[in-house]
Amino acid sequence: MLVCPRPQASRFEKVRRDHSTETAEDYVEAIHEFIRSQGQCRITDLAGCFAVSHVTVNRTVARLKREGLSAGLRKAQSED
Repeated sequence: MLVCPRPQASRFEKVRRDHSTETAEDYVEAIHEFIRSQGQCRITDLAGCFAVSHVTVNRTVARLKREGLSAGLRKAQSED
């Protein structure tokens, strides 16, 4: 009989959550650096930086916007 793996999966929820937070921080830092050094940050810049597809970048940036983590980026852009 097959046993549901859910109890095992729940052990990794914190790891997934922590990794998600680290990814968000990495993106925010990279976006800020691109804006500081080039005056803009494009999806292709981030895709190349993280070696991921433009779809992955779009999803991550959308998540940053939903979570309110992109607000400081506009401020950083206007300061430079």
